[in-house]
Amino acid sequence: MSLETLKKYAERGNKKAENALGDRYYNGDDIKQNYEEAVRWYKKSADQGYDVAQYNLGDMYYNGYGIEQDYNQTIKWFKKAAKQGNSNAQCNLGCMYEEGQGVDIDYKDAIKWYKKAADQNDFYAQYNLGNMYMYGKGVDNNYKEAFNLYEQCAKQGYVKAQNILGYMYEEGIGVEQNYKEAIKLYEEASYEDYPYAQYNLAGMYYRGKGVKQDYKKAYHWYKRAAELGLQEGINALKEKF
Repeated sequence: MSLETLKKYAERGNKKAENALGDRYYNGDDIKQNYEEAVRWYKKSADQGYDVAQYNLGDMYYNGYGIEQDYNQTIKWFKKAAKQGNSNAQCNLGCMYEEGQGVDIDYKDAIKWYKKAADQNDFYAQYNLGNMYMYGKGVDNNYKEAFNLYEQCAKQGYVKAQNILGYMYEEGIGVEQNYKEAIKLYEEASYEDYPYAQYNLAGMYYRGKGVKQDYKKAYHWYKRAAELGLQEGINALKEKF
């Protein structure tokens, strides 16, 4: 849709057009980037109850883009969107309860909102909820549940989940130990340039876990991790080679 047409719909009060115009100003798409204008149009749409705009407005308050940073306002707008089933808002609301941003730390509420988003296949929420079970935050440690959530997330290509799932296979946490599966997952994340996975993959080659010991490949992956700034990779190069 042309900018001119979009503006016409937005000025007539179409809530989706208002939000879309806010996006145009936010991204500088076919118009000069202007966060203040983005906020103004998100607010118009949010006031009409459009959950996507409510989430976007909350995000502007969170980051202080085009408006003074205000976590209380972020919570307000995220909640409005989350109650309508917006998974982005649900996940981010969970983060705020977990971190105590704009609210007191409340792991139970964090879990509640992560679950709602995870049930909608939001991979960030699946990963965050997995962490709650993995580390016993607000719940008893449940490695099998953590594994299941990380697995759902990893299948969507999230490198952090692939890496921690690889670690769980390597160490036999919540699942039967399987070095081959660990290597497979480390490789998937490594080829996406996730340095922690590269470091872990290097360790498998260095120690010959699930593969023939290969110092050349170990060096390669330690070096890749080090080049991405991972201190553990830098240290490994100094200590092992």
